[in-house]
Amino acid sequence: MTYETKPLPKTDHTYYPLAQVGDLSRLPMTLKILVEQMVRAAASGGASEADIAALAKYPAPPAAGASVPFRPTRILLQDFTGVPAAVDLAAMRSAMKRAGGDPSRIEPLIPVDLVIDHSVQADYFGAKDVYARNLEREYERNRERYGVLRWAAQAFKTFRVVPPGAGICHQVNLERLSRVVQVRDGVAFWELLGFTQIGPPPILRDRFTCAYCGAARPTHELSFDHVVPRSRGGRTVWSNVVTPRTRCNLRKSQRLPPERGM
Repeated sequence: MTYETKPLPKTDHTYYPLAQVGDLSRLPMTLKILVEQMVRAAASGGASEADIAALAKYPAPPAAGASVPFRPTRILLQDFTGVPAAVDLAAMRSAMKRAGGDPSRIEPLIPVDLVIDHSVQADYFGAKDVYARNLEREYERNRERYGVLRWAAQAFKTFRVVPPGAGICHQVNLERLSRVVQVRDGVAFWELLGFTQIGPPPILRDRFTCAYCGAARPTHELSFDHVVPRSRGGRTVWSNVVTPRTRCNLRKSQRLPPERGM
């Protein structure tokens, strides 16, 4: 079967309608996204029609030998796993050069974002300039390691590095890096993120609303207007998870109209 694209309304892009596979209304959203990824892969020979049909029939048991080819749209690294990856890429380029080949052919096939966040330490505190002083000390302490990462960011077209001080990888991914919907070669599709750490940063929430202002997520994901105090184990903690049981901190003058039906 040949899967075809259709124009995406009000855009110059196209997409692969899942109706070509059959009735998938019973499938969880995550599996629909995987099916769509396999349909796109099938256009270039990266997935078979039998594999697509097997996943589309979930939860029915798949046939023997069925597989789910998974190729993320983007890889998110933090510095613990990102530094070894950058060193491996550098080693492969050196090997390619020694073999008489073109080192620039060594390139991540999947775009990579590396966020430096786990090594930041608080050496200074209690003053207005602690951020700048801690960041300066951070570069002094890890100059050699950051030099390698800066080289990687400049040497590879598909390797981006977010320097220290920008925030933790979860926050940076949510607010700066994620596109939710990617467009490549004119085709729009859901973003699939491969993350090298426990607790991947979620982007979409399913029908959670703020009980105070009625705003539906993910519209206000990670908005500090919605950070709420909670009591946990006898102590107060702060959470950005807005559910019908919590209240946001929006003042009455800042209330937003409900956004239902998402």
